[in-house]
Amino acid sequence: CNSLHLTFPAAMRGAEGGAAPRKPSKKLSGVVLRVQLDGAAVAEQECVRAIQREHERYAQRRVTVHRRLTQLLSLRAAVFSPEDQENRAIISSMWQHIKGKTSSPPPLTPDEAAEDRKLWGSGSQIPGEDWADLGFQRGDSPHSDLRGSGLLGLHLLEYYARTESAMAVSLVEAYRERKLGYPFAAAGINLTQLLVSLLLPPHPKTKSPTKVVSPLKHLLAASHGSAHSSSGESMNGSVAQPDSDLRTTDGRVARLVVVLTRLTGKDAEHPLEETFCCTFGLLEQLWVMHDADYMGFNRVLAALKECVTLWVDDEWRHPTASLEALRAFKVARAQLPPDPLKVW
Repeated sequence: CNSLHLTFPAAMRGAEGGAAPRKPSKKLSGVVLRVQLDGAAVAEQECVRAIQREHERYAQRRVTVHRRLTQLLSLRAAVFSPEDQENRAIISSMWQHIKGKTSSPPPLTPDEAAEDRKLWGSGSQIPGEDWADLGFQRGDSPHSDLRGSGLLGLHLLEYYARTESAMAVSLVEAYRERKLGYPFAAAGINLTQLLVSLLLPPHPKTKSPTKVVSPLKHLLAASHGSAHSSSGESMNGSVAQPDSDLRTTDGRVARLVVVLTRLTGKDAEHPLEETFCCTFGLLEQLWVMHDADYMGFNRVLAALKECVTLWVDDEWRHPTASLEALRAFKVARAQLPPDPLKVW
């Protein structure tokens, strides 16, 4: 009978997620686990190798997910440019996945809209639809809605329209034709900001949106295929290192980051994008359950944030390495905040 002693240094404790210790000055001690093995030394060696392989796999997975999330979150500082062909391609993709492959996207700027009016004759209405049909506030300049989320909001909306096209079409048509629900694009931008608030440290170093070179080409290639390489290399081919942008000054990351790191299978290929799709489904459930209207959108959004937070807590205590529990989350667990107009 042999035994293994597994040592977890103090530096590994509390480094990922969770609340800060109540007494920060108190030093954490390491943990030693003793595992008894019934077998020869060969079995012991094989057990050690298996543990090492899993540790290396998770360490590489963590680095890869952190790098991917950092790249995606950097899109918040990228401003949509109608002159950028990559930007035009992604918003056109969103339009065509909802309106149909043969539908031509509307003009993206007031100047382009004016040119169309000249083409179709002075004073006549431009045939077709505009971006307001997808839930943007301005039909002739949808990018004005993206100021709060940058290109990240557009990326996630396009991913949803491409992978959940039937649901996206249903949401758009319900609001456009029957005034049921909420504007699709506006809701997606708000969901983007909600997820960002759960991913970033409490006091991240943020930059004001500026016109930057769009990294969408690399990210879009990844979102259509595998988001992670087996070697864990970064975009420029160098070995990726854990990113500090997701960490607080004491080295912690948000619990949601850790939960996304643990995902396996199909959910692991695009963890943030798939989480976004799940939250859209929960938003719809909350909206129907509470018979909400657009004036109550912020209250429903607060309940949705509680749903995601509760799921993260569940996943933290009992990991499933999947988003299935989020997809099947019982939204009745979350409380809808009181209507401020009725409190008085």
